[in-house]
Amino acid sequence: MTTISFSVDDSIKEDIDRLARQSGRSKSDVFRDIYASYRSRQSLAELQRYLRPKALKLGIQTDDDVERLLG
Repeated sequence: MTTISFSVDDSIKEDIDRLARQSGRSKSDVFRDIYASYRSRQSLAELQRYLRPKALKLGIQTDDDVERLLG
């Protein structure tokens, strides 16, 4: 593992401190979870951008369309 350093607003620091305190975890652990969540959302958005044109060609526009096709 390596250490990195960066600046954040005081309110963000206080929020991370509070989250760490409430969960009984380190600030590093909280930040790693925040980063993992961010990466997951980015990956999902990337997948959606890739699949959207293909879904539209198949007439899939909503979650209801997906359920109809799977049902």
